[in-house]
Amino acid sequence: LAVWMEPPPESEDDFNRWYDEEHLADRISLPGFSRVRRYRCLRGEPTYLALYELAGKDALNTDEYTHARQNPTPWTQRVTGYVTKSVRREYEALSALGESPPEGAPFVLVIGLETEPEHDAELNRWYEFIEFYVAQRIPQVPAGVRAIAPIIFQEATGIGGVQLEADRF
Repeated sequence: LAVWMEPPPESEDDFNRWYDEEHLADRISLPGFSRVRRYRCLRGEPTYLALYELAGKDALNTDEYTHARQNPTPWTQRVTGYVTKSVRREYEALSALGESPPEGAPFVLVIGLETEPEHDAELNRWYEFIEFYVAQRIPQVPAGVRAIAPIIFQEATGIGGVQLEADRF
């Protein structure tokens, strides 16, 4: 589960206190929620990203999660009332490569790509090649788990000129 949020500048302190003091603890206590990490965007917006690691997709269908979503606290109501951008997406891991530090990755690179459905297989082959390429060139990069966000690969990584041969993967 990935959640991007943009609070107005004048509410940023309250937003961060809410996330750190109430929301994260509430969510991590729910069945199937195993880890959560928050990130601040270094360039662009929305400014904040929370990545929730779940034991399975059923974690979002439990009675406890449904109750928490349908019965927000007063603080949650206030915060969600002033957030100017909010994007919530559910993802299923497709691949992983490398090791994740036990304390979680201190930085995350989110890359977004969209394609027509008929090109999905080609995009997946290209992405597998890119994961392999990055792992070989920069072995300290932790787990290359796919995520979708509005950043073009070359702009985000500075790696250009990579071409996938049709039958390579």
